Amino acid sequence: MPATILAPLSEDTVSSPVTVSYSYTFSSMTNVTCYVGMDHDGGANLNGGPATNSGSVTTLLTGAQTVAIKSGLTPLDHQDNVLITTGPPPIGIGGISFTTTASSTKTYIVKGNCDPNITPNLAFVVCLAIQIDPSTNTRTPVTVGFDVPTGTTKTWQVTLKVKTVAGMNYVARAFLFDVDFNKLGSFTKVLA
Repeated sequence: MPATILAPLSEDTVSSPVTVSYSYTFSSMTNVTCYVGMDHDGGANLNGGPATNSGSVTTLLTGAQTVAIKSGLTPLDHQDNVLITTGPPPIGIGGISFTTTASSTKTYIVKGNCDPNITPNLAFVVCLAIQIDPSTNTRTPVTVGFDVPTGTTKTWQVTLKVKTVAGMNYVARAFLFDVDFNKLGSFTKVLA
């Protein structure tokens, strides 16, 4: 596939403007436009790769929407059922930092917060590092971490050790659950 959406993924909850991150490999100049429903950004002229890029789509749409990337009228990739909210999403990923511990192993520190208005006292966060093969769009979980949101802003932090493979893309996908394992939300962000 010449372009693959990395974030947001299906069933993630985001607010407007929606940041759409994607990887690409093009052999000639290609204009890539990010869409949420029929709303879209101004597009980006891209060539070469493999590389990553992102666009920002302002939308008034809410609820389950399709997020897509297109070249003209040609669909490149899409994610159905991305949930658009008018308030803060139930869970978010703020900062991601990493250190390289071996030639191909990175230790990521992923930090985020949960909406304190909907996060119960007995909630927990599970965060996956997912490897995405841009040639097949195959997504494979490679490691996991968890934490309990704390404080008035319901912050959390996990450490993910990832043995990276050249040519693959990696994202962090965080899920917020209540004590009965009901999923309250998810959020995805590209790992550096």
